[in-house]
Amino acid sequence: MSTSDALHPRTTLAASTLTASTVMLPLQQQLHQLQQEVEPQSQELVRGQTERETQRKHSEDELRIATAVFESQNTAVVTDPNGMILRVNTAFTRLTGYSAHEVVEQAIALLKSNRHDSFFSSDAESLRT
Repeated sequence: MSTSDALHPRTTLAASTLTASTVMLPLQQQLHQLQQEVEPQSQELVRGQTERETQRKHSEDELRIATAVFESQNTAVVTDPNGMILRVNTAFTRLTGYSAHEVVEQAIALLKSNRHDSFFSSDAESLRT
């Protein structure tokens, strides 16, 4: 430190304070600008996350309902659009005597007995759609 700095410590302190203020102001402005840019993006992320969570809960509810219906005492058979059996429930197995293993990936026509009238056949066919 020079003798002139030792004689005028306030001048040196003021100069360094002024320099710190000069540096801090642009940094604060940049920080404020970044916050303004990030805020809409973070709000969009929160909205997206909320929508996904709502969809997930809805899907879980639908799955619980489908499981309850499928595992009810009523016979249930799920087929693809071509009439291939994808899944059967326990009531189906009890009623028909077929195990799930025996009928899955088989055509629904497997269940045709030719003992039912045309009304039954047309009613069963309407269930495919």
